[in-house]
Amino acid sequence: MYNNHMKSKWIADSSVYPGVIFEDITHTFIEPGAKIEPGCYIEVLVRIDSKSTIKENTKIFQGSIIKESVIGAESIIGQYTLIRNNTILLGKNVIGPQSEISDSTFHEGASAYHKAFVSNSSIGEGTQIGASFITANSWHDGNKYDSTIGENVKIGVNVTLVAPVNIERNSIIAAGSTITDEVKENEIAFARARQVNKGAKNEK
Repeated sequence: MYNNHMKSKWIADSSVYPGVIFEDITHTFIEPGAKIEPGCYIEVLVRIDSKSTIKENTKIFQGSIIKESVIGAESIIGQYTLIRNNTILLGKNVIGPQSEISDSTFHEGASAYHKAFVSNSSIGEGTQIGASFITANSWHDGNKYDSTIGENVKIGVNVTLVAPVNIERNSIIAAGSTITDEVKENEIAFARARQVNKGAKNEK
């Protein structure tokens, strides 16, 4: 239950952050020490810990959690998204609803749309990542491996990168692909089974 002991952990006075618009500060959870710059808009049920910084004119929508991370200016964080573990967004980034970003850097203008999981990765400037993208970065040996995606890469929906992997600038990854090898600059990568149509069903 949200009792007085719990209230003491969170800032419940919007005057601590002049120029920041809170949809409802009494149902928003900001730890003392969190840095939020003017022009930001924060919806209800958002949690921001004391080690995080939110740069100017950023919008964070309902239920999202920011932990030990920096959100660059003019970014948009969709509903129920978790950003954690020293993630850095360098500005004008869009992270879609129900995504998780961990220990990664998004350069300016890079975006990942809804239900993305990005971990241990560097995402280049202007790169666009489609919905349901996954970096499969944990291996059977218990280690986590890094992936690098260059500038202005276009990645379709339902793509999986099996780390470690390097995607060079201006390349395109087709929807539904599972990428295990390097993709060179300006290449188009397809890595999925070919569709086979068996013919019409028998009619009765």
